[in-house]
Amino acid sequence: MRTLEVEVSQKLEKDIYWIYLNDGGFPRKKLQEGDKVSFQPMAIKEFAEAFIKCDRAIWILDGYFNEIHGLSALWEAFCFTSAQDIRVISCEKKPNQWLKDRIKETWEPQVEIQWREYSKNTFPIHDRFALLDNELWHFGSTVGGGYPGVGAATRGWDSEKFVKIFKNLWEK
Repeated sequence: MRTLEVEVSQKLEKDIYWIYLNDGGFPRKKLQEGDKVSFQPMAIKEFAEAFIKCDRAIWILDGYFNEIHGLSALWEAFCFTSAQDIRVISCEKKPNQWLKDRIKETWEPQVEIQWREYSKNTFPIHDRFALLDNELWHFGSTVGGGYPGVGAATRGWDSEKFVKIFKNLWEK
């Protein structure tokens, strides 16, 4: 079992990324130059890039993270990251067969994806989060932006409280 040590409290620049479907859809505003948008149910480009650059830890807390919402959008990033401590806490079962099939089609990621499953009835978290090394991302829907609907993600939050919550949930 790997240790649960993550550096925290680095000052990071906050940003927001909008996830749209079908020509921008809601919130139906005229896009401004520099708006960061995704028109497809796929990983947010900036999140996938940050994911790949991780060299220590990727912790995902998302009650609905599975092979349809999350893993499929981020699979390429999982294959290229050098992070050695990848953990997922979800209400969904670890999709072992899906992972085996992807590995046959592509290649095995450098590390195993560790998984903790919670009951949907007792899962205490509403929002979805991802810790990439020491940067906390917050998602309104699936971690990574892989949900096929309107949503948003923000980054650059202090991770200290999240680390405590994640450790507590992981160790239960």
